[in-house]
Amino acid sequence: MNGVFCLIIVASLIFSLINSPETFLNAISSSCEKTVNLMLALISAYAIFMGLNELLKETKINEKLAKLLEKPVKKAFKVNAKTSEVISTNLIANALGLSGVATPLGIKAMKMLDDTGNESAKTLLTVISSTSIQLFPLSVIQLYTLNGGTNVGAVIIVSLLSTTVSTAVGIIFCKVFK
Repeated sequence: MNGVFCLIIVASLIFSLINSPETFLNAISSSCEKTVNLMLALISAYAIFMGLNELLKETKINEKLAKLLEKPVKKAFKVNAKTSEVISTNLIANALGLSGVATPLGIKAMKMLDDTGNESAKTLLTVISSTSIQLFPLSVIQLYTLNGGTNVGAVIIVSLLSTTVSTAVGIIFCKVFK
């Protein structure tokens, strides 16, 4: 399949160069410019939110929020206290839109679940992490505002509804097809 995609891309490039080289080169240079601008904007947003994460760590708010989830997580995943703490912190980071923080926690939780051989918990964690309920969809908001969007509240509401539904459906499927 990779070969087919490579063939399509190469054929498209050759066709574009033969058919209209000026348009092709202009498109590449403008795309590069847009990409760099987008990267700079996203880097600034991530810098702010990594600072927010450090603030949460220093004030131990993330640990307090994770404690709230500890009992439901223990029950849903059937894990010990240490694994429950890591999973809870992962879920909180995802909910706050700190996916860069959540990913290492998710990997750590997966390793801990792998040691116990709890396959259903690993599946459930994968589904919940992939569909994670987003209270603050920071990357989406950043992209929305960069492209001229002004009604950020609508993005938050739609994101919250869609991620809640997708997470609920994923959990139901995990429990039904256990």
